[in-house]
Amino acid sequence: MDDHGSNCSKGLKVDVYWRECAAVTEAEHVEEMTQELMRILKRPAQRRWSPFTEPLVRAKIRERRDAASNGILVPTDEVKVLRGGREVPGTEERIYEIRWTDLMVAEDRSDTGVVTSHTTGLRLFYSEPSALGYCMLGLVGHEKVAGDPSAEGASRRCY
Repeated sequence: MDDHGSNCSKGLKVDVYWRECAAVTEAEHVEEMTQELMRILKRPAQRRWSPFTEPLVRAKIRERRDAASNGILVPTDEVKVLRGGREVPGTEERIYEIRWTDLMVAEDRSDTGVVTSHTTGLRLFYSEPSALGYCMLGLVGHEKVAGDPSAEGASRRCY
């Protein structure tokens, strides 16, 4: 087993699956994965979306996901194995993460109605089960909130 290199960074086509999707086509798996990642980003009540920012964020998610599907993610910056070499329980399959660090979001953080923009991070944990062939199986996503050391703020997980 390759301890460090993800299928998503080896230059070959990768089949994409989402664990919560029972659909037959890869396109349906990809769409459900994108919807779930957007749902995570939309979860905070103070988050505001314009007709411009939401399509831009969706496009960034799709761009990185498409790069994963084409096996052209840049190791460490865009994809990496989880620290400690974590594995899917009961298997020898490594868990990896696709990383977004520059997604622009807007939030109303005051009682004045002033909306401020900032970047946030997003992570998609996935495995590469050999039983499915040369693939990635999306497991769970979470928002990586920079500068917030609290357990709730450090990541907004979706299980």
